[in-house]
Amino acid sequence: MTKPSAPSVALRYAAARVAAVKIPDPYNMTKAEFLNPRPPKARSGYQLLYHVTSNDAARDIARNGLLTSYSKSPPKGTIWASTKPDDFYGKGRRGALITFQVPKRGTPADQDPYNGVRWDMGENSVVIWRDIAPRDIVDIDLWDSTGMGNNRLSWLRGGSRYAEIYWDKWFGPRQKGKTAARPIRLPTREIKTLAKRLAQRLYQYGLPKPGRVIAQEYLPLTNVMGDEVVVEILLTGTPGRNHDPFSNELLNGGFLKRRPEGPVMRVFVNPHLDPRTFEMRPRRIVEDELYRLLAHELTHAADVWSGKGSVGDLSGSMDDLKKHHHNHPAEVRALMRDVVSNLDDGDTVREFMGYGMDFNTALREALKDTKWPDIEPYLTPRNKKTILKGVYTFLQDQGLDEVAR
Repeated sequence: MTKPSAPSVALRYAAARVAAVKIPDPYNMTKAEFLNPRPPKARSGYQLLYHVTSNDAARDIARNGLLTSYSKSPPKGTIWASTKPDDFYGKGRRGALITFQVPKRGTPADQDPYNGVRWDMGENSVVIWRDIAPRDIVDIDLWDSTGMGNNRLSWLRGGSRYAEIYWDKWFGPRQKGKTAARPIRLPTREIKTLAKRLAQRLYQYGLPKPGRVIAQEYLPLTNVMGDEVVVEILLTGTPGRNHDPFSNELLNGGFLKRRPEGPVMRVFVNPHLDPRTFEMRPRRIVEDELYRLLAHELTHAADVWSGKGSVGDLSGSMDDLKKHHHNHPAEVRALMRDVVSNLDDGDTVREFMGYGMDFNTALREALKDTKWPDIEPYLTPRNKKTILKGVYTFLQDQGLDEVAR
């Protein structure tokens, strides 16, 4: 088989670069997702191949694709794979299982020299003369070693009688020390869609009168206990008792109330804002404001805590009130979500790094445009560390892994 020329491979590979598959992360899964893993599936016209490597290499593969530079097997510049997940490597082989897709054998795409796949390398054995782009990485199954067993995560999840015990022991909601430093998982795409609908309603009907509801929506989500929760969301004018005549803000905050039938959330819109001021705001800005407020309050809806709320003594000073409010366990998780939402999936940090900044400098600059400068003075040292660790972990999940120690 003729090996394709380097320039054509480089150009075509670069064009195919997209976000890679997410490594299964139990800390970001619900219990239902953990216990019911979806089997890897190739897209139409493609078939699955398998490659085993170390967990560390797997994390790079999740971001960059499967590169020939990772492989140490001869011939140089190739990737060895198998048509079956176990037969080629043996069932006892430790390591992460990389599942990827290539054009089916014998198809016109398979005949393209760029495909670079040789099937006649022995029983179930395949060698590939090119890199595999991130979009063709279908699944990454890490090897995990704990007291509950030693195998790939998929075995511990779906194929083991220890699965529920394993979840409860290592990743369940009782493991607060392990899960506290991660943002609570939310259906981000659905929340952004909801924010667009609420913005459309505002532009359609105008600013609501005090206490008047102009939109009612419902959003299902999974809380930290793994239970399905349906949140009722009301877009309403800020009640007169909460009126600030000097406020130039569109949104006056939100309020979440827990009920046996499910939480209800109120999004308060400033009814006294000058209509011309509202009309001059770009719709994108309004949608972004709504999204961030929704994400904050929905973090409360997905969280589970006991004890008193986070309001505190209203008769005290504003500084004392903020110290009490910001350091409440439930509020720490919501404030972490605020900072993460401001960072736009890591794009802000990436942009600063593109100017030549190292990760730490880029993050410090990015944090200046988040809520962090406003909340940091009121946090305890422990809660500062918790929020920053959650931000670091979030950015690491987005492929920015030069994390400050």
